[in-house]
Amino acid sequence: MDRSVLRRAALLAGGFFGIWLGLKYLLPLFLPFGAGLLLALAAEPAVKLGLKWKLPRWASTGLGVSLTLLLLVSLVGVIGAMAVKELGVLARRLPDLQDTARQATLRLRSLMETAATHAPEGIRPLVDRSINGLFASGTAFLQQGTVG
Repeated sequence: MDRSVLRRAALLAGGFFGIWLGLKYLLPLFLPFGAGLLLALAAEPAVKLGLKWKLPRWASTGLGVSLTLLLLVSLVGVIGAMAVKELGVLARRLPDLQDTARQATLRLRSLMETAATHAPEGIRPLVDRSINGLFASGTAFLQQGTVG
């Protein structure tokens, strides 16, 4: 193999290893600083507006950061409320979805058993066992989701 190819492969592997180490060990250390930087950048327009209104820098900064955090918390609250609402809709629809899945499974099993009757005599028992095993595990999976 060519030395340049080996060198490139080693550099690539070392680069990936360095990125992995950085993400695993350094990212948790620097994440709070990154979050603070993003918060400061998001609050900057409000701070500039406060300075335009002749507020002192400390008051403008406090107001800007407070408004930015309020907006962020409100956004998270609205998204959380929407998620809870949608989960409620899903919870009400799950029994119907489970019944639909059960009916589709029975129809598929019927189709597969019909197709298995056309299989050659030598492999028909193997096909029947495979179909029974497949649907036994599938039925067990659906029954795990049943409450009660």
